[in-house]
Amino acid sequence: DAPVSKDLAMKVLICGDVEGRFAATFGRVAKVEARNGPFEALLCCGRFVGPEGALPQERAPIPTYFFDPSLPDVEAGADVAENVRYLGPCGIASVKGRSTVLTVAYASVEDVRKLTDAARVTGYLGADLLLTSEWPRGIDTHVDEATVAAMRARGVYLNALGSAG
Repeated sequence: DAPVSKDLAMKVLICGDVEGRFAATFGRVAKVEARNGPFEALLCCGRFVGPEGALPQERAPIPTYFFDPSLPDVEAGADVAENVRYLGPCGIASVKGRSTVLTVAYASVEDVRKLTDAARVTGYLGADLLLTSEWPRGIDTHVDEATVAAMRARGVYLNALGSAG
């Protein structure tokens, strides 16, 4: 395999569940962008909105794309805040960078069949990246409560880890 040209590379950030913590997430992204950027996009998978269903009011520091299967009242492709776009519950999207385009396939476990059906279109060449909204089965196997507590202390809330609570 030939190495990928730097002209075709696209530097993106990927995050899991935001759960309505927009200010904290966007603040962290801004810090990472300042130290290690430039990044061309932030891709968020999992639960984006919090329990009350509120969407962000603040501007994202870099173009931000999210999919969240729990948003039935938001139209796919909608800009929900400045620099924040809802991709939809399941699909294939093109994320444009400065010099290239990244093809992103995204789906919840329940929607994988829809995604595979969509990918059967004649001429479909595949995706560069697959995003799913659920943690892999068994991710919580053999994770002790001290590890769960340490992750929560760092602001990482992985509901699949350890016992509920």
